[in-house]
Amino acid sequence: MADPGFALAYAGLADAYNTLGSMRFMAPGEAFTRAKLAATQGLAIDDSLGELHSSLANVLRQLDWDWEASEREFLRAIALNPGFAIGHDRYALLLSLLGRHDEAVASVRRALELDPLSLIIHTAVGDVHFYARRFEEALPYYRWCQQMDPTFRPGNTDLARSLDQVGAHDEALESFERGTREADGTVPPSTGLAIYQWRAGREAEARATMASVMDRPAGRYVAPFGIASFHAVAGETEAALDWLERAYAQHDASMTLLRVHPRLDQLRTEPRFRELLRKMRLDH
Repeated sequence: MADPGFALAYAGLADAYNTLGSMRFMAPGEAFTRAKLAATQGLAIDDSLGELHSSLANVLRQLDWDWEASEREFLRAIALNPGFAIGHDRYALLLSLLGRHDEAVASVRRALELDPLSLIIHTAVGDVHFYARRFEEALPYYRWCQQMDPTFRPGNTDLARSLDQVGAHDEALESFERGTREADGTVPPSTGLAIYQWRAGREAEARATMASVMDRPAGRYVAPFGIASFHAVAGETEAALDWLERAYAQHDASMTLLRVHPRLDQLRTEPRFRELLRKMRLDH
């Protein structure tokens, strides 16, 4: 770093690692640990920057699963910099996973007021409505992203989730494929692709996709939460619960969505599922 005393740069570094972990471009545990270190280093230089408190709060949510500490840091970030749109955006996602949906919607809409042209924030507005099971209300925010930038991956892949929930399974598959298609035109195998294939009635293709996913090269990270989600959608309860327990043991960041993700709804009455919620302190 050219100027190690420039505190704000550490927020950018922390956010870069957070993104790498969230998008699975780096093993999440490693990425979030580096993000936490960067945010902590920045705060040691200047504790008054809301951006750094927001970066730390994001790590506390994704790495430490410390909901109370994460909320304290988000509120500190917003108090220090009320105009920081991403701070409101990230806080909304914490509120979502805790099931505080009305508060989450209010927070993410404030983010959108502050930065009305942000693709990331429009996607987050859709996501907050998705986790609140307000699927129809989520759709316009994703479609806006598609209109502004058809190549914006989350605008397509997150749209697919809500389309699937309203029964538009073929369109959901098309949207997911559009969002994940590579430069050579191929769509790489993933648990998400297998889920949409299954939901579209293409079960043999879904099984083949999952076989490719499980036959991954050494060193390639595949989130156990995604594997669990496929089994849940396929009605394979015990396998889904086995993989969720692996996701918990491996500290898969997507486990933060355990309370609210619609794909897991059929598991919610299972004692093993309720125990996982208890362990994560997401059962109240």
